[in-house]
Parts: sequence; structure tokens; C-alpha cells
Amino acid sequence: MTGSLPATAKKPGAASLAGGAGQGRQKVAERSQMQIVLHGAIVLFIGLLGGIPFVLAVGNDWGAEAVRAWRVAHSGGVVLGLMLLVVGAVLHRLLLRDRVASVLVLSLVASAYSFTFDLVVADTGGGRGVKAVGPALNWAVFVAYLVGSLGAFLGVALVIHGAYGALRKASPV
Repeated sequence: MTGSLPATAKKPGAASLAGGAGQGRQKVAERSQMQIVLHGAIVLFIGLLGGIPFVLAVGNDWGAEAVRAWRVAHSGGVVLGLMLLVVGAVLHRLLLRDRVASVLVLSLVASAYSFTFDLVVADTGGGRGVKAVGPALNWAVFVAYLVGSLGAFLGVALVIHGAYGALRKASPV
């Protein structure tokens, strides 16, 4: 059943619209939620795989820099994957237009993959990417860090926006 929603799922345009200041916004579609959960699990898995060279670096005395780099790659990938899973878990509660929800998912997923690329490439290739100088590998890591940072800021800002909209719509207890 490729491309079809389960019988119990609401279609993207079928969610109830928010009134007042949030008019035109709706709860985020299930597809967006599942996209971010899927990519969160993939990034988490990549982060877990980063634990293998980390353990090897520690156990085989690869040096302090290699241990640091693989520890950051391992823990960074795990944290990025968990962040996507957490956002995915609450995404259906946010009040956003479909296009804004798509931008949120795209920005956070692109950010997570960009940072994951940075961490692995920086560790295996030696490019730190802290400054836009030096060999092409360093430039690639620098650009990927930039994309990751901008995507993370945009995505988290949209989570805040959607949560605020949902909170304003919620009835007081």
C-alpha cells in the first residue's frame, strides 16, 4: 500500500483548523511525523555505529585526538537521532500550516544528516571545518556545519512556533 494512509489516519487537510490568530494552521500530518521518526532512527543508528571506532580508539591507543573525535561522532549522532525522535513524538501536537511543517521536517532532517556527515568525515578525513580555509575536505565540513547549524536553528524555531500556537489554542485547565 505505497503512498496510502491507514484507514484511521486523517488526511493532511482533514485536521481541524485553529481559530483566531492561528487561522489556517492545523495539526501536522502523520506523514511528516513518520518521516522525522524514520530519519531520527537512521541518524541514531549511524551514531551508534560511531561507537565502534570510538571503542577501538580507546582500546588501541589511537591517541587523545582520535578518541575525542570518535567520542563526539558517537555521542553527537546519538543525540541528533534522539532529537529527531523526540520532535517526531510531539510533532502531531504542534499547530502549523502544512508547508511550515514540511519546512520544519526538512530543516531538522537536513541538519541532522549534515552534522552526521560532518562528524564522520571530520574524523576519518582529518578536516575540522572550524574555519573556511585549507583543503577541499575542510571546506566541505565547514559548509556542512553551516547547513547543519542553520537547519537546527530554523527547525527548533518552528517547533517553538508550533508549540506556542497549540498552547494558545488549548483550553485553560
